[in-house]
Amino acid sequence: MSYNGLTRQALIEAVAAGETLSSVEKAYGLKYNAIYNLVKEWGLQGITPEKAQELLAADKSANNRIPSISSAFDKLGPVIELLSDLAQLKTPALQSVIEERQRQNAKWGEQNHPLAAWVSILGEEYGELCEAVNETIFNNGPEAREKGGHANIRAEAVQVAAVAVQLVEMLDRNGHE
Repeated sequence: MSYNGLTRQALIEAVAAGETLSSVEKAYGLKYNAIYNLVKEWGLQGITPEKAQELLAADKSANNRIPSISSAFDKLGPVIELLSDLAQLKTPALQSVIEERQRQNAKWGEQNHPLAAWVSILGEEYGELCEAVNETIFNNGPEAREKGGHANIRAEAVQVAAVAVQLVEMLDRNGHE
């Protein structure tokens, strides 16, 4: 239970740190002598900094042996936050890049080309993206027009991104500078 934000644990920690009951009472905006009723209610009569430190040490020891449900949830907090962040990253665009990477791996396996070859591969994919954009905005005839359009631009952009990711994966895997 909390009184103006003061909990039993907060009181013990404050006393262990050398605060007086009177200063804790003032810090939490409690009415005059209210702290003494709380001390009695919480079974902390006669608390000294030494006793408070012993209580903290005993609590810490008990918590290390048997984790509470709330501490288990506290530990899950960062995991839940990470999963939430990952879910936000799973946009249709990034999902398309991941699927393209999987398709590339299935077709060619792990790629470990020299850097000059990567630049060439990436350049070729970028060139196809440029072609899709050009055939969308310029009228180069019906045959060329088939290479343009939103769907083709998107597909080529996904391939550029997937090849760039593959290059980064190779650098990470092989430790290139």
